[in-house]
Amino acid sequence: SRDIEITLEANPDDLDQKFLKGVAEIGINRLSIGIQSFHDEDLRLMNRAHSSSQAESSVKRAQDAGIQNISIDLIYGAPTSNFEIWKQNLDKAIALEVPHISSYALTIEPRTVLENWITMVDFLKDNGFDHYEISNFGKPDFYSKHNTSYWKYKPYLGIGPSAHSYDGGQIRAWNIANNSLYIKDLLQGKLPIEKEIL
Repeated sequence: SRDIEITLEANPDDLDQKFLKGVAEIGINRLSIGIQSFHDEDLRLMNRAHSSSQAESSVKRAQDAGIQNISIDLIYGAPTSNFEIWKQNLDKAIALEVPHISSYALTIEPRTVLENWITMVDFLKDNGFDHYEISNFGKPDFYSKHNTSYWKYKPYLGIGPSAHSYDGGQIRAWNIANNSLYIKDLLQGKLPIEKEIL
């Protein structure tokens, strides 16, 4: 299909120039980066391997490599965060001109999460984002086909450890999470997959 969306999920510390060049060359046309936060204290709490500066530079490197369809994950509600830090995270995302943001709550606590959620919806709307799905915001023409497919019961294919797939009917499947076992099974000609009937 000329209209296919192929998304690669990656962490900021994995995205060096050589890797990004290869990603673009093999036809991956959407990149989802697990930024989580642009503040080092948040990242330390979440035990992330990257720093805030690596998070920012990974987006810029991807753009320099010619990848424009970029989504970033942001987590709100961290105990190390507050309203001002959350606002700074959103400001940084807008300044980087990413066209898609997936945002998730780290904790479900009364008042704080709801307050941040409402602020985020209004702020992103004012900056040209549509709230098109529960946790996702995209600029026009940058909605994730993958995320949208869930709600329309369309089939999708997940490749790699922990990736999920759905046949569009009654079968949902997921690959084992362990990297070593995943590779070992593939080398032995076995699909490291589990299935369930919905």
